[in-house]
Amino acid sequence: MQTRRSTQIINKRNMEKDSFTPSIRMVEAYDISTDELVYEERVGDISIKDLKKIFGQQEDDPLYFNVYEINESNVDFFKNKVHRKIELNKYAYYLACYRSY
Repeated sequence: MQTRRSTQIINKRNMEKDSFTPSIRMVEAYDISTDELVYEERVGDISIKDLKKIFGQQEDDPLYFNVYEINESNVDFFKNKVHRKIELNKYAYYLACYRSY
């Protein structure tokens, strides 16, 4: 019970600061014809505020740990965050989140 309460407090504080990044965010590219992972690239700094603008408020995932699709409506934001060219006609792209150690 104490752990859950501590986590809630930490999450609330970090969301208020809008700078909590306990993880590594990656753009993953999957071949649209085979569904195989072709490459992944670590994404530059993205704030919770930016994620809210892009994917909307997520009540069940306030720190955006789930996987989110990168598509025509949000691709411009991610083009500036990765080095490789984003080619939506060849690959399906997702923003993934992994725990950092």
